[in-house]
Order: sequence, then structure tokens, then C-alpha cells
Amino acid sequence: MFVRTITILVVLTWGASRVLSEPAPSPTTPPETTLQDNDRVFQETLQGAVLQGLFSVRGKELPVQKERYEIRQVTKQPEDDYWVLMTRVQYGDHDVTVPIPVAVHWAGKTPVITVDNLTIPGLGTFDARVLLHDGLYAGTWRHGDVTGNLWGEIRPAK
Repeated sequence: MFVRTITILVVLTWGASRVLSEPAPSPTTPPETTLQDNDRVFQETLQGAVLQGLFSVRGKELPVQKERYEIRQVTKQPEDDYWVLMTRVQYGDHDVTVPIPVAVHWAGKTPVITVDNLTIPGLGTFDARVLLHDGLYAGTWRHGDVTGNLWGEIRPAK
């Protein structure tokens, strides 16, 4: 009985040392995307892009209107989450090119452009939340007491 117990202990010890000395298996799930990866993809998506679509005015019996945003330059700011989008804005009878400072917050890998009480020369003061995903954009906006929705496609500028 004693020899059998010793033999079992030796086998268990040998087996445990082999398991502990082997390298851990590599993970089967991909590593999580870093913020730097998100920032890079955000910049590559918008640099030279055109957001073209429609907007509605909440509570008004108006047809939807066309809008177009030509993003000419995308620059990350030193502060966390802040960017400046040099943008040509076209809607209604407005056509201006202005730097638009925005905050970009992340819902996983999905960027949400955030504007709070931003005065854009020639256009007015706005709030907005615009989600970008899979070549599309959608969101809400406020200009004074007027609110609405916006949506459309993200395409390379021609």
C-alpha cells in the first residue's frame, strides 16, 4: 500500500510540474480595441468625407430638407475626446466653411459626435448628438427652441 501511495504521489507531482511549466494557451478572443484604434478609424472615416442626407423639424408640417457636410480636415485636440472638424456646411440657403469643435464619445466602437451650446458663425447656436456607424449617420439636433432629427450617408468626397 505504501509503495502504491508513493507511486501515485510521484505521478501527480510529475504531471503537475508539466502543466505548470507549459506556457498558457493564447486567448481565442481578439484583444479589445484601444481608444487609439478608435481615434484612428474615426479620423480616417471623416477625413475628406461628405455626410449627405436629410433633416426634419420636430412639430412642423414641413417636408424633410437636404443637408450636406463636407469634412475637409479632422484634427484631434490635446484634451480627451475633443476634435476640430473643418467643415463646409450646406443646408437651406446656408453655405459656410467653419471649424467645428466637437466632443466624441464612444459607445463601444461607435463614435457619437456631441455638440453642446455651440455657436457657429453665420448659422447660430446648436446642440447635437450624431452617431456614426457602417457608412451612415443619424442623430438629433437643437437650434434654439427648434429641434429635429438628421440622417444620411458618409461618403468619400468627389
